[in-house]
Amino acid sequence: MGWNQYSVDGVGERLVTMKKNGTITKGTHEGFVAAVAANLEVKVAAAGEKIFGVIRNIAGDDITVQDKGYVTVPYSGATVPTVGSRNLLVADGNGGVKVDTTNGDPFFVVAVDTTNSKVTFDLG
Repeated sequence: MGWNQYSVDGVGERLVTMKKNGTITKGTHEGFVAAVAANLEVKVAAAGEKIFGVIRNIAGDDITVQDKGYVTVPYSGATVPTVGSRNLLVADGNGGVKVDTTNGDPFFVVAVDTTNSKVTFDLG
């Protein structure tokens, strides 16, 4: 069986609702990595920003973000995340993540799909 026949995506999920800060568009930004922008406000994370969670739902100015549990998002950059260890990750500015050994926060990676450039990790 291939790795894609198993999934932990969403296991341990916790959702929080915060206010939109900046441009977050329904139908476009669901599944994008989010960053904290201000008091109880989130935005689409820019390149190099700390990861708060993943945008799950957009309803006007209300943004539901998954901040706990397992997620699968795109990855980019020259370094492929390593399965079975804590990888230092930051936002890549395109909705996903990238390895950054200088500024990244540690997230435990359980799967990497190099064909589709996706990584599954625990938000904590």
